Amino acid sequence: MGIINVKDKTPFKIKSSVLISPDLFPETEIDGSYFEAYAISPEIEIKYIEIKSKEDIFKIITKREIYLQKFVLSRIYLFVDDTEDHISFYFDGFPYSYSLKNTEKTTRDKIDLIYDEEQKADCTKDDYKQIIDQLSRMIEVLLNDGHSIKMLIKWMAILSLNPQNELP
Repeated sequence: MGIINVKDKTPFKIKSSVLISPDLFPETEIDGSYFEAYAISPEIEIKYIEIKSKEDIFKIITKREIYLQKFVLSRIYLFVDDTEDHISFYFDGFPYSYSLKNTEKTTRDKIDLIYDEEQKADCTKDDYKQIIDQLSRMIEVLLNDGHSIKMLIKWMAILSLNPQNELP
């Protein structure tokens, strides 16, 4: 069994299939890391996942216990056409930001309609259902308008450092 030790920042590894479907990202071993800001938080990141359909976003595990730590989806970045254009989802704070300078105005308008929807629930309490649904519709808009999308995903352990974030 692996161990995550925040104090010593012990290196840890997991199989990618614990957090993402192997048909979306080939099963491989991923190195965990430690994000340092106000506290030290264990973090797992998977980069450069090619998105082919709106259903791909549903192949991501949003929360999972790993080595006695509860990891939750903390960031999703959808990069458009291998440019700086992106849509970002953030677990903490305001859920979305985006920059779509190289896309058509009609595409941005469609994304805006989804972006402006009221967030009806805390994402951890509804198991990210609304967020994942919105992202799938944004992906559909971009793909239907002829764009390519690559995704970067991050998960962060939250419970041990932030007990107020107890997961249901």
